[in-house]
Amino acid sequence: MRFHTAMVKGIQAGSPVIQQSSLFLKNINDILKNRAFLAAGDAIFQSRWTLVREMPRYLIGSGRLRFVPTLLSKNWYAHCVGHGLLIQAAVLDRVGGFPTPSVGLEDSALGFNLRSRGIQVTPISILENGDAAESLTSLIRQKASWVSGSDRCA
Repeated sequence: MRFHTAMVKGIQAGSPVIQQSSLFLKNINDILKNRAFLAAGDAIFQSRWTLVREMPRYLIGSGRLRFVPTLLSKNWYAHCVGHGLLIQAAVLDRVGGFPTPSVGLEDSALGFNLRSRGIQVTPISILENGDAAESLTSLIRQKASWVSGSDRCA
């Protein structure tokens, strides 16, 4: 596996948890070529979610956006996402490993566990450009796994 320089710098700086965010537009031309318009719309929506919701949460929680009072930013909720996540093994052990929630996915629950223990999720400034679901069937399967857990939607 090859890490981006920003991730390596975060590791060298001693950040216990590093999160890279993603846009989901890498295969948008193929999705549109196949006329999978719902899947294309979802790829755009997910990418917008990253920019409008996810990135500000990470930036506020890490103290990089300064318009939020310090007391609030130190306790700001930051979820984790499975892709682009680096976490020190000792930190993962300290929070009891990956949670197994009965609803939803372990990455959101992990983010809550980390922040509730005061462990900062450090964002990096480089976005990944990942693939999105290419068809309605794969989109439904993806969304179902987000609600009921990936091991229950194979």
